[in-house]
Amino acid sequence: MNDSYNVIFEGNIKQGENPLEVKRNLAALFKVDIMRIEKIFLKSPAVIKRDIPREKALKYKSAIEQTGALCQ
Repeated sequence: MNDSYNVIFEGNIKQGENPLEVKRNLAALFKVDIMRIEKIFLKSPAVIKRDIPREKALKYKSAIEQTGALCQ
């Protein structure tokens, strides 16, 4: 079976997290300007990765959630 998964960010962060710090963490993770992250928050939901294997999707999800953001 060859299932593929999408990693989707809906603009949500973990309770108690500082939104600006989460955005900075995401910008560092993806090596992009914070303004690009701001656009993702404004236009959520956003597909971060599309059609990837389950194992890779779970790694992305874990990395994103370590920044304080939530994704599925």
